[in-house]
Amino acid sequence: MGVLRAGGGKGGMRINVYNEELTERVELKPKQAANTGVWFYGLHFFLVSPDELHHSGADDDASAVVLWGDTPEKLLSLLSKASEEVQRFINSK
Repeated sequence: MGVLRAGGGKGGMRINVYNEELTERVELKPKQAANTGVWFYGLHFFLVSPDELHHSGADDDASAVVLWGDTPEKLLSLLSKASEEVQRFINSK
């Protein structure tokens, strides 16, 4: 199980993603905000999702956890910090 906590520490939002839901599918998708024209980048971690949720092969209804950032570099920095945390845990065993 993985836990993501928005805002860190106490409070905030907690999202649980269980091992059985994880896939190897990860995609970075840029998206421009319609009202401001500002670009954002969504790093999609796709999850196992039942076929009955999909209306056609062309839909974008796949289950995913998406981390949004204003630059790809910001997302990479966040992932690097997460990787370092996992490595610290492994090294402490």
